[in-house]
Amino acid sequence: MSEVAPADGGKGAAELAAPSPAAAPVPANNPAPTDWTANLAEEERGWLQNKGWDTPDKAVRGYRELEKLRGVPADRLLKLPEKSDDPEWAGIYAKLGRPEKPEEYGIDTGDKDYDARITETMHKHGVSKAAAQAIESERTAILTAKNEAAQKAWEVADGQEVDSLKSEWGAGYDANVELGRRFAKQMGLTPEELGRMNTALGSKGLLKFMATAGKSIGEHEFAGKAGGTRFGMTPEAAKSRMAELKGDPEWTNKYLSGNADAKAEMARLVAYANGVHPG
Repeated sequence: MSEVAPADGGKGAAELAAPSPAAAPVPANNPAPTDWTANLAEEERGWLQNKGWDTPDKAVRGYRELEKLRGVPADRLLKLPEKSDDPEWAGIYAKLGRPEKPEEYGIDTGDKDYDARITETMHKHGVSKAAAQAIESERTAILTAKNEAAQKAWEVADGQEVDSLKSEWGAGYDANVELGRRFAKQMGLTPEELGRMNTALGSKGLLKFMATAGKSIGEHEFAGKAGGTRFGMTPEAAKSRMAELKGDPEWTNKYLSGNADAKAEMARLVAYANGVHPG
């Protein structure tokens, strides 16, 4: 019995002859990956590839980690010039609080020359206004404390000198001081002048000198003749000479330092000024 082939060629043939099925569509929420750096310049793309930042989220994370290391945003960073005389320092000093002009530091110690020099120096070296005022405040406090300590030490030493002289003179202390007081009055010494003499000689030295001079004048008054004009030295001439000497810085320095000749000359002049011949 002969075999008869089906008119459609059979199912096997039909399967082979049928077109291939269409590819399954890609889901809309899972698009095909694209190169996110495609629109960047070649140099930037190479830099990102070297960093391993092949996705935007990796690049963002990398930048955030960089900010953590720097501690502040890029606009708060300072790039320091390599050379100390670079003009760019001016902008850095300004950001750090240096005023535009030295006189804007607001420092006023009462000494204009000092204020000008110190503020110019601070401005030159980029000191901020806050730092300058803090430095000057501390300097003032240090100097004040040192001066107060020195004054207290001087007062203690000065008091000890007077106590020593009281022991030395005993009951004659008040009388000797009075002699010195009269001599100072006759010489026309001001409190300021006596103060400078006290600083130069010390209290003990000053009181001894004045008492000795006062005693000398007292003795001359006792032995001399009132109104005497021996050698042509009248009271008026003596007073004029005294005024002349007091205006002579060199002679005054000698006198205040205890020069014997200067002291003797003044004692004689005081005697003449009071109409007494020193003898």
